[in-house]
Amino acid sequence: MTFNIRSQMPGVIWALALAVPVRASAADVVSIWGGARGTVVRKSDGTVWTWGANFSGKLGVGVSSTNLVRAMVPAEVHGSQDLGFFNSVSAIMGGEVHNVALKSDGTVWAWGNNMFCQLGNGSTNETHTPVQVNGLASVIALGGRGYHTLAIDSGGSVWGWGWNSSGAMRR
Repeated sequence: MTFNIRSQMPGVIWALALAVPVRASAADVVSIWGGARGTVVRKSDGTVWTWGANFSGKLGVGVSSTNLVRAMVPAEVHGSQDLGFFNSVSAIMGGEVHNVALKSDGTVWAWGNNMFCQLGNGSTNETHTPVQVNGLASVIALGGRGYHTLAIDSGGSVWGWGWNSSGAMRR
């Protein structure tokens, strides 16, 4: 919604854009993470939806979206290697330019920017669809922020990967 407001100065008109909240049906949304230029939602059917900035594939909407700068409406995260859609997700977490999901089988998946190895797949290559984090199984919880990711497994071990600025992943 945009309003034109006339100022006291003759001939000057200011345009004021207002962000009007839109109520979306949230009946199926069971968890949400927002901030760092984007939003991630997990629905009750185990699918993941994102919107916001798409830096380095942060939205996870596929390889063909490399020129998509941002999405203003929710888009479903594509499956690994851009096949189908991502599902069976039990938890979500977002970083500055990457997102992470915990699947119901205890595996962890990540996508987006990977300049600090925050995707945990042994490379620094960005991905536009989820890739499995190497060497983790039986994960029960996710954490992290910025450019690092954390996970807790069923044995109580805490795992961390990515940028260790200021000792964020101190042993």
